[in-house]
Amino acid sequence: MQDDFKIDVVQHFFQNLAPKIKDQVKINGYIGDTKVHSRKPFDQFNALNELFNKAVQAEYQLNRESNNIKEIMNSHSTFMAIPSVNVSTAEKAIKSYKETKTLNCWGCGGDHSWWSAQLQKVVCPKADDPAAQANAAARFNAFKEKRQKRTDNKKKKKRIETIFTEVLTGVDADDDEAIRN
Repeated sequence: MQDDFKIDVVQHFFQNLAPKIKDQVKINGYIGDTKVHSRKPFDQFNALNELFNKAVQAEYQLNRESNNIKEIMNSHSTFMAIPSVNVSTAEKAIKSYKETKTLNCWGCGGDHSWWSAQLQKVVCPKADDPAAQANAAARFNAFKEKRQKRTDNKKKKKRIETIFTEVLTGVDADDDEAIRN
């Protein structure tokens, strides 16, 4: 014969349900949270199975209600202007990239690329034009300078951070207070 459980597993399961699901389970008429359950394993498993099924049903109802609300909001034009609240960082980045990114040829200024990385060659239709070649060379040089400045700034910032880290490594609380004052 097996010993009784030391804790009420059903009560423990109920107390650790997500708050919305716990509330929905109660709304659906579950009253098992107020009664004392037998701690015999068979009785606990049966009661736990019943509660689990009610929790699954409650979660299904909540999801269905949420989807219905979304459908209603999407079907009415007055709700269309409401921005999405929980947009991820990746979604924001993709959206801003799509809105700002336009192709601009470095040579002729058209809406195509000057160079194809896949083909490893110039793809501008005016690639033979000396003016387009001069424009592309100037834009490429400006690009390289800007990239070099950005790289130099990152290196400089890293050096400064390293210096501060080395200087402040041996600082204790008294030194820290003296520095702040």
